[in-house]
Amino acid sequence: MAGAEKSGLLGRVSFSGRSNAEADAPPLWPAWQRLSDAGVWLHWHLPLLKHQDDAGTLLLGSAQFGSRLDGEALAQWWQSYQQQGDAALAQLEGHFLAIILDRRRQCVTLAVDRFSTIPLYYAAAGDGVALASQLPLLRHAMAHRPALSMQGIYHYLYFHMVPAPLSVWEGVHKIPAGHLLKISQGRAELVRYWQPVFLPAASGATQLRTQSAAAALLVERLTTAVERAGAQSSAAFLSGGLDSSTVTGLLSRQREGDVDAYTVGFDAAGYDEMPYARIAARHFGVRHHELYLQPDDVVEIVPKIAMADVTKAKPGRLTTTRTAVRTDPARPAIGAAFSSGQAS
Repeated sequence: MAGAEKSGLLGRVSFSGRSNAEADAPPLWPAWQRLSDAGVWLHWHLPLLKHQDDAGTLLLGSAQFGSRLDGEALAQWWQSYQQQGDAALAQLEGHFLAIILDRRRQCVTLAVDRFSTIPLYYAAAGDGVALASQLPLLRHAMAHRPALSMQGIYHYLYFHMVPAPLSVWEGVHKIPAGHLLKISQGRAELVRYWQPVFLPAASGATQLRTQSAAAALLVERLTTAVERAGAQSSAAFLSGGLDSSTVTGLLSRQREGDVDAYTVGFDAAGYDEMPYARIAARHFGVRHHELYLQPDDVVEIVPKIAMADVTKAKPGRLTTTRTAVRTDPARPAIGAAFSSGQAS
């Protein structure tokens, strides 16, 4: 197994309550953990919080409940789930992946956050469902390597990504943003648990009466988002555009200028945004690192991208990948700088 694939989650949910997962576990991973008598087998290299009682088992990765997430908050949310069921998932904020073994309802629920920032893939496997947090990992939980999906490839070439619930493999699906997969009584069902709601002024919704009030709320929300992204240990991708400059400025404010920002340049008229990035870097007083992408870089990086998860690949993957490999691994970057000038 490649080194990159050792970071993630892999598992099986058996309809019959039995599994041969122990015999099929990849050799470089620790032993599978059986979480219940319902035939749920998992092993992972992800930071997951675990809560277990007579009602079932909850595994939750990288989530926020209000302003914090600790053992007490996790137990509090678990009580909300017992009362509200799947509707309680809407209380979770930020990036998360949830695995719920509900003994009372006799089901297993797999859920991703509102933007599916931590992906979860699934496929039929024997008498149950195989699941993984990375697409390449899923083949370790399946009996046969799946065939390529012509529809998935079409979507990738047309949209530059493969929209969920599809993937580039036949029979392999990705849980869409704001959705959950419920496995119960020998079947798996995809369910939406959250969607944005936009209320018209006539509905009586609270309105922001002035432009300054709207601006203040926007700054508050963006500041919170940067803090949750790990402002104390992150760098920034900086294109010099509105989005990446805003993120860099907020990061600099929170760290009093102790920030590294990375920009990818292109030696091509009309495509190089380095001058704008330099202006933003000087204005916010950050340490600016510049990289000009060269043909040899493309030759080196493209095979690595091809081995990665193309379901969520974007045209900017090449530039951000090259920048990331030259960034301190202990300081991940937030924001993005793409050749098209768009941030993500």
